[in-house]
Amino acid sequence: MHHDIGFYKVVARNKVGQTVARTRIVEATTPDAPDSPTASETSDTEILLRWKQPKYDGNSPVVCYSLQYREGDNV
Repeated sequence: MHHDIGFYKVVARNKVGQTVARTRIVEATTPDAPDSPTASETSDTEILLRWKQPKYDGNSPVVCYSLQYREGDNV
């Protein structure tokens, strides 16, 4: 699979001058799972979950998490 990652430079020119823009493109991949999850302050209807951010973020900041819970054999 071909990936167009790296540093890029774009130059736009016309009769009155030119401008240059530079950027770096990285490949975003799946981040690691959250680290060191703990559950505390539990009740019949609530639970407080805490964790550390993943050690590897997939080259893109983790901005949200998706949580699922299981009750019996259902997810």
